[in-house]
Amino acid sequence: MTAAAPAPPRRLLADRSAVSSIEFAITAPLVLIVILLLIETGFLLTGGILLEAGVRAAARVGITGSTSGGLTREALIRQTITRYVCPSILPGATGGVCLWTTSGVPLQDGSPLILTPKVYGDPRNIGVSEPYVDNAPANGRYDPGEIFTDLNGNRQWDADLGVAGLGGPGDLVVYTADMPQRVINPLLQAALGGAIYHHTATLVIRNEPS
Repeated sequence: MTAAAPAPPRRLLADRSAVSSIEFAITAPLVLIVILLLIETGFLLTGGILLEAGVRAAARVGITGSTSGGLTREALIRQTITRYVCPSILPGATGGVCLWTTSGVPLQDGSPLILTPKVYGDPRNIGVSEPYVDNAPANGRYDPGEIFTDLNGNRQWDADLGVAGLGGPGDLVVYTADMPQRVINPLLQAALGGAIYHHTATLVIRNEPS
C-alpha cells in the first residue's frame, strides 16, 4: 500500500503573486497584434485620404490648363498629386515619407502613381458603354461579333465612352489616380486579398472654356 502524496501547503495554494505574470503572458501578444493592426490600418487610411486630397488639388490645376516650369499639364498634375502622397522625392524637399510602394507594381513615367484621365462630351456618358445588340442567347454582355454603335469613332466596342486624354477647352474630364501601398501585416493581407492595396481616387471636372 502506497502512501498518499502530501497535500501542498495551504500557503502555496494561497500565493497569487505570479498570476499577473501569467495573465500578461497570455494577453500581451493579443494586445500587441491589435496595436500593430491599428497602426497599419491608420497608414492605409492616411494613404487614401492624401491621395484624395492630391487629386482634388490636381484637378484645380487641370481646370485652367495652365503649365509652369516647362512642364506639360499632365506632368504638372502628376507632380501636384505626388506632393501629397510622396513629398520626399520632390525637388527641394527636406523630409517626408512616400506612402506608395515601388516594388512589384507597374510604373508610369517612372512612378507607381498611375494617372488615367478620360474625356467625355456628355456627363451622362460617364461609366456608360456603347450600345450593342445582345444576340441570342442573350447573356447581358457584349460578345465579339455583335452589332454595336461606334459612338466615339474608334472602330471597336468600348465598355466606357470616355476617350483617353486631358481634353480641351470646355471638355468634361474624369481623373482617376491609382496608388499602390504595401500591406505588411499578414492578417491585413488576408483581409485585403494581397500584400499590395491599391488606392483609387476619381474626380470629375470641366475644363475652362477658351
